[in-house]
Amino acid sequence: MRTLLTVLLGLIAISMVVTLIPGMNGPSQTDSNVLAEVGPYTVTVDDIRRNIDDLLRQQRLTSGLVQAYLPQLIDQAIEERAVAYMAKDLGNEISDEELANAIQSSMPMLFQGGKFDKEQYQAALGQMGMTVAKFEGDLRTNQLLKRLSDLALEGIVVPPADVDRELK
Repeated sequence: MRTLLTVLLGLIAISMVVTLIPGMNGPSQTDSNVLAEVGPYTVTVDDIRRNIDDLLRQQRLTSGLVQAYLPQLIDQAIEERAVAYMAKDLGNEISDEELANAIQSSMPMLFQGGKFDKEQYQAALGQMGMTVAKFEGDLRTNQLLKRLSDLALEGIVVPPADVDRELK
């Protein structure tokens, strides 16, 4: 009986190892690039790399500190996707009109003469190493996070007496 249980547990352990090792069941959609999945959202190596490049370009981070901040940047990206997932699950979504307004405010050069230049839009995103779907998905997520942040800040009320006390 003991031998039978040992063999059975061994088979279960082996089957778990085989089925839980990434890539053992065949290649999936860029396993090597995906760091985390939160519902329909993913955090990829490219997302983090793009974030680091933006921070370096804006001089908000030096190249010597990238290694130290990397875990925080990954955690932040995962948390943002989790918040967006929860918000979407609760019925908060960014409409196509809100997305179009966000695109227009972030890329006004695409709206020369009041008309949207789709080819220039695709070319600009291609230069940034992004697809239209990825850019618009990220922009929707960012707009949703901004909306939630604005809602949270609207609820903060500081009494005038507290303001006076802090300023004195």
